Amino acid sequence: MKPRNNSLHSPVLELLAENDIQGLEDVLKSPKYDIVIRKHAVIALGETGDEEAIPPLIEAIQHEDIGVRMAAPSALADIGQPALEPMINALGELHDEKYVERIAKAGFRELGKPAIDRLIQCLKDDNPQLRKNAAQVLGIISDTTSILTLIEALKDEHAEVRSSAACALGNLKAAKAVEPLIELLDEETEEVQSAAITALGNIGDSRAVEALILALDDGDEFMIDFEAAGALGKIGDKRAVGPLIKKLKEADELTRTAIISALGDIGDEWAISPLRKLLKDEEELLRQNAKWALEKILRKPE
Repeated sequence: MKPRNNSLHSPVLELLAENDIQGLEDVLKSPKYDIVIRKHAVIALGETGDEEAIPPLIEAIQHEDIGVRMAAPSALADIGQPALEPMINALGELHDEKYVERIAKAGFRELGKPAIDRLIQCLKDDNPQLRKNAAQVLGIISDTTSILTLIEALKDEHAEVRSSAACALGNLKAAKAVEPLIELLDEETEEVQSAAITALGNIGDSRAVEALILALDDGDEFMIDFEAAGALGKIGDKRAVGPLIKKLKEADELTRTAIISALGDIGDEWAISPLRKLLKDEEELLRQNAKWALEKILRKPE
């Protein structure tokens, strides 16, 4: 076969020209070749379009070298639909969220609707790691057909799955999920609370404002306060200004930074006086952020 990618190194080009899948697999696994050539073997295996190339490419997902791992999803996508089920099986074994993001963008997204339908089914799989990762992938692919099943996943027995579903719904800006996400703010698990708060901020629906103010007022954990301030800033509702100013006086430095940014994003003139006071704060970061927030408010049209 004629290689699509002429930048591939020898002996990979020769093996691809002969459609020698076993030879390419041997190159991939052999330590005598440098890592660039082994990565090129992964790319070439995908270019063959042959189902026999799927097993070594699935193994490449767990390869010790990041370059080889990163090349594997695109190569599997090049093979097409026959790679879908092996990729699903591999997804259930992955614990690196950054790599799940890679396989979502370069792999599952390229496989289109059949991949989305199969990932939605995975939200009800017995394997909680697969449910968690499937939710993350669906959020990255950004297909709205998954919203209702992701909302159901907010009640999953595993906190990591609930958290992943919440993040996905936030990425999808799913207005239908606002009320179920608000319910998650009563969770005892900080990870789930934090994910729900972030999701509500990303959705940007003003229905969440009162619940987020309550989370800000009642929050005993740094991350909850920090995320709630950021979410309120994204929504931009002026009802949050008073509670944010109140929290500004008692919060830790990083949360105060988030509150200052939120006040700048909301742009209400009531924030001008407390922000001006911060221009004399002993912490340089707070002074600088207060300056930026004030500039943002004062630039805002009437």
